[in-house]
Amino acid sequence: MKKFILAGSSVQGSSHIASNTECQDYIYFMRTDKCAIMALGDGAGSAARGGAGSRVAVRSVMEYLRERGFPERVNLINMVKYARNSIAHYAVLDGYEFRDYATTLIVIISYGNRIRIAHIGDGGVVGRKGDNFYTLSEPMVTEYANETVFLTSSSYMKFLRTATFRDYDMLFAFTDGIQNAILEKRSSKFFPFKDFFETMASFTEENSSSEEMSADIKEMLESQRFKNISSDDKTFGVIYYSGEN
Repeated sequence: MKKFILAGSSVQGSSHIASNTECQDYIYFMRTDKCAIMALGDGAGSAARGGAGSRVAVRSVMEYLRERGFPERVNLINMVKYARNSIAHYAVLDGYEFRDYATTLIVIISYGNRIRIAHIGDGGVVGRKGDNFYTLSEPMVTEYANETVFLTSSSYMKFLRTATFRDYDMLFAFTDGIQNAILEKRSSKFFPFKDFFETMASFTEENSSSEEMSADIKEMLESQRFKNISSDDKTFGVIYYSGEN
């Protein structure tokens, strides 16, 4: 029987605590008998309803997959379009403009050794294969610093990245609140800081349950070390399969 960990947490950044602003990051994950799904969003700080945008996007992804029975060959582009349309519908009911719900979106669907990723905006995904770590989906690089394209942007399809991978036994997803501390940018590419991910891999392997791992992630994100990295909201998640009990 394989050990399975599916865990993660979002925490409010110190700037949002000081301004009494809700956490605009959101993460949700679930496991079926077919697959593990993790989705996370980072609502734009400049958007009036960014936090609601991230929640609606993430939850609608889960709704889309659930209604279709979690198919292995799910159309990732249609899934992302569904999330965007859900935000548009919510905006009408909520009484705000569509652009007020600006959010990034990362979705990971893992069918054992086959992994599918959809990603719009910053944040990223790192995978472990053997003893090495690879950036599977990078933060979006734009002309100007601190600029990204959101799911609500008119040009979102141009910047949507989808990909399929195999044979990664551990996956990590995160928002931009911590990306500069765990990724190194060289030229135009992002590379994982191996020491950090080796430590997180060890913690994941040693944890006895997803609940314990989620608590450890929350404690890490709320630590003074990570508060010093950024005052932004922070999200980190992990998916892990092993061949051990």
